[in-house]
Amino acid sequence: TKGNSISPDDEKIPLEIELKQALEAKESESWSFSNSAILHYVLFPLLAYCSCSLALASIRRWMAIDPTDQLYSWFTLVCSVIAAACIMPAIPTERYQQYKHINTATLLGRMRKNRVDYLARLLQKELQIADLKFKRNRARHNTPSINDSVSVDQTSLLERVPYTRTPGQIKRMPYSHGGFFATAPFLLSDPDWVNILRTLMPDVYVDISHRLHYATPQHLIQWAENNPVVAAFGTIHELRQTGRPVDIEWDVFLDPYLVKRVEICLDQRDAFIRAKQTQTALSSRHETIIQFLEDELSIRINELVDQMLVAHGSLTHLLMEQTGYAKHYIFSSIKRTIKSQAGGMTTQQWCATYSEALRMWAHLEQNQREMEEQRFPLHGSVYRDTNKTKCLTNKMRSRVTAEENATSLSSLFTSRCSNREVQESINLVRSLTNVQDPIGLILDIKSRHVPKRIWVIVVEHLRKSGLRVTGIGSFAINEIRGVSACCTEPVQEIIFCHSAGDFQKACHTTQVKENDVVFFNAGSLLFESSPVSIAVLLFKILWKFDAVEVMKNYTLLPFAACKKELDSSNEQLNTIQSYQRKLNLSIGMYVQEFDIDESALGLFVQLCNENEDVYNLGLAWGGFNGITVQGVKPSRFARTDGFWTQRYIGANWDPNLAITMLDE
Repeated sequence: TKGNSISPDDEKIPLEIELKQALEAKESESWSFSNSAILHYVLFPLLAYCSCSLALASIRRWMAIDPTDQLYSWFTLVCSVIAAACIMPAIPTERYQQYKHINTATLLGRMRKNRVDYLARLLQKELQIADLKFKRNRARHNTPSINDSVSVDQTSLLERVPYTRTPGQIKRMPYSHGGFFATAPFLLSDPDWVNILRTLMPDVYVDISHRLHYATPQHLIQWAENNPVVAAFGTIHELRQTGRPVDIEWDVFLDPYLVKRVEICLDQRDAFIRAKQTQTALSSRHETIIQFLEDELSIRINELVDQMLVAHGSLTHLLMEQTGYAKHYIFSSIKRTIKSQAGGMTTQQWCATYSEALRMWAHLEQNQREMEEQRFPLHGSVYRDTNKTKCLTNKMRSRVTAEENATSLSSLFTSRCSNREVQESINLVRSLTNVQDPIGLILDIKSRHVPKRIWVIVVEHLRKSGLRVTGIGSFAINEIRGVSACCTEPVQEIIFCHSAGDFQKACHTTQVKENDVVFFNAGSLLFESSPVSIAVLLFKILWKFDAVEVMKNYTLLPFAACKKELDSSNEQLNTIQSYQRKLNLSIGMYVQEFDIDESALGLFVQLCNENEDVYNLGLAWGGFNGITVQGVKPSRFARTDGFWTQRYIGANWDPNLAITMLDE
């Protein structure tokens, strides 16, 4: 290698070894995972220690405490150490490791074998405790399966899950927001699907069991975002209702290390292709190098897409991602986060779990086909012990043993997750659903500061694997602009906005252009932030609060009004409709399903259905069409309009911005 680049003139070492060494030399320049570990376990605790020390020193000066006071000095030291210890995550122990090869012929090997068996028994105990918690709460969560009937309104699935129907079904539902995660309460009411969840995702099953005793609609919905088992449950319902699958939203993060590897290989390949175009005579060595780089690029792209995380990430992760720094730390932190707490899994794991959930459901459906009219009652467990389902039930309730190499819930999930490639999983789903393109995706990219050509590669590779990528969206408009033009087939470039006010500002800053696709949170049509005075705060605390009355008085803000016919005098109105007509936009809305009550949802559904010419993409709803879970109600200090924390980020609608300013 010369200057960390590939040299075609060096014949001293085999070509393949030379090329790999050159690429590895380039990769060594990037930030390694060891740097991320140092940041995670050293710098952050050190920062917490220093911050606590400085804060207590400021308090000492403010209270005029004697600097020589040893008691306060010890107090400062102890508090600083506690702060550092609290921010430092628990270092993984042997319990979170897998022992695949243990030599029991040695004393040490037998001791390790006993250790693994002991941890497996503890893990089995955790699952049994989770089973007991589901059993104690089955009066609330266990109802007959949705498989009993074709339509929801004729089944008893909803008998013990309070629900409300909207004024009508959503006429246009462009995709399932969060991957059908609003159907989670109904999944928990179906013992068959609880079995599937327990088998395929035991870590999520155990975590959810801890919430059952205080479960609210928010806790029963929010955990299921980007969950493949819940997505499979919602897909089955949509297939039965409409005969076609609904596109699923994926929140995705790319591994920055793998992105760097792909970029290095792309740069080297492009450099040799340019050299080939400028030189008339090229040696066979140049051709060999280009072919090697093409093969290496294919391998790296496959690894990049397979290891892409399908996860939303926590608020801290998203805020840190905006800065563009510590990307390796952010990615590794999301990967370690529990799946039911904004964590996720890789693309390969998601597709394998999704296909396996559908396969298990199809097997269960086949065994229970003759029992659709009469169901057997539950006997002391969330599992049915019937002759027809005995084989599958025994498989679901299999014990955790050391042979599974599982000493933790996360490793148990990994051991039970199929090793199918993405394309194999899609082929299985295609055969089970009898749909040619069974999985349509809307990619909500959470990784920031990623080159557009990488996203083009991701879209093309997913399509090559059998996934139907219909849209790619981001809150950072510039990061997706022009992606569709580089794809072999067009893909919708979706602009996500936190509020209608953000949409308005984007129009005036020319970030939103003609014929663009825009989605914003519908909750901004009911809420505008304003300063809260002491008098208003005291009024909220002391005055009688009636949640039902608040829900009855929901009113859309003036800029959300739509007129059936716009004449020349009304075209200049400062409304969403006027912006849509002016720029010929495709507009859709979404909400946070765990934070919206039935009254607000009904208002949004009615608005979309009655104004299809304005909201021509409809409402992206993450639950059953036309059905929402009851129990979400406003309180004195919390609104349930679907806006959630986006109300603190999104801008208000500005009445002073006239539509005529777009021409200036």
